[in-house]
Amino acid sequence: MIRIIPPEHWGTMNIGWLNAKHLYSFGNYYDPGRMGFGPLRVVNHDQVAAGKGFDPHPHSNMEIVTIILEGELRHADALGNHGAIRAGDVQRMSAGTGIVHSEINASDASTRLFQIWIEPAEYHIEPSYEQRSFDRTQRRTVLVSPDQREDSLLIHQDATIIHYHLEQGETWQLEGQDPACLLIGNGSVDLSDKALITGTAIEIDTDETFDTLTALEPTDLYEIRWSGML
Repeated sequence: MIRIIPPEHWGTMNIGWLNAKHLYSFGNYYDPGRMGFGPLRVVNHDQVAAGKGFDPHPHSNMEIVTIILEGELRHADALGNHGAIRAGDVQRMSAGTGIVHSEINASDASTRLFQIWIEPAEYHIEPSYEQRSFDRTQRRTVLVSPDQREDSLLIHQDATIIHYHLEQGETWQLEGQDPACLLIGNGSVDLSDKALITGTAIEIDTDETFDTLTALEPTDLYEIRWSGML
């Protein structure tokens, strides 16, 4: 089946400096019917105020992907990695046996991002980190994959994240029959005569025919897909 989750149906948390929306149960947001989808455990759409951010905190046994949509964050971790991640950059952390990191918006403007947690294929691996800048004007770019194809970041799961940039009037169609979660990072699209806006998620199972999306304006889509055998 196909499920459309508009931004007003995501869980919410607003603590002033952080305005967050949660696609799946996370933190104080709990919905027993929204515990994840396939290997996806967390999809957060966060707005971080200038000068604020996430102080050092630990993670373990999760593949964590951060996509900066607007602004920037300053990253630091216990492995010695540090530096800025900016709009167009993607960060991948394999938390494995444990990693401590911080993400601070040290700029004078707010930062908007997707953070995605994917359950790994193997637990207790050695923690690792990488980030890369991608050209968001390209029609199709593989951001994360298990085999690092097309110079993408490595993930320890049979899952792939692909960015699509559509100009107004351009179309997008799901490739293949694997399940997927599609996120609208910027812009809006038409799906079966229904306008879907920034912050909308679409969950797509394998047994459905998915209609073509048409961009209503310049639009960035992020497709998370995985093997139907998981």
